[in-house]
Amino acid sequence: MRLLQQNAPACEAVRGDVNEFLRADTRAFELVSVDPPPFAKRKRDVSAACRAYKDLNLRVFARVADGAHVLTFSCSHHVEPELFRKVVFSAAQDAGREVQVLAVLGAPPDHPVSLRHPQGEYLKGLLLRVSGGPR
Repeated sequence: MRLLQQNAPACEAVRGDVNEFLRADTRAFELVSVDPPPFAKRKRDVSAACRAYKDLNLRVFARVADGAHVLTFSCSHHVEPELFRKVVFSAAQDAGREVQVLAVLGAPPDHPVSLRHPQGEYLKGLLLRVSGGPR
């Protein structure tokens, strides 16, 4: 764990289109949170959603520093956790980055899932450490 010291750089929050931002800004980031809206609202949207998740994560992997941490999420209940993980790893491979899973994430305890409504277990996430330089 890295603690912020006095005179350390502050956190910057940017509101806008992430694709435009990643194309325009040239900095390498140490921590990125990828939390897009649901890309697959219907089962037939899964293929397009996977392409969108891959493209977004690929852009992020291309821009993070060696040793960076990435939190990446999907809130599309039609995209299964294993599929999401494969999509994220494929993006890392295409970006030429080594990725380690530090934690598998989901909804917090105050968001219980009813056995009668399994679609309520829609949030999936990964805490990753990214190493190696971008291609």
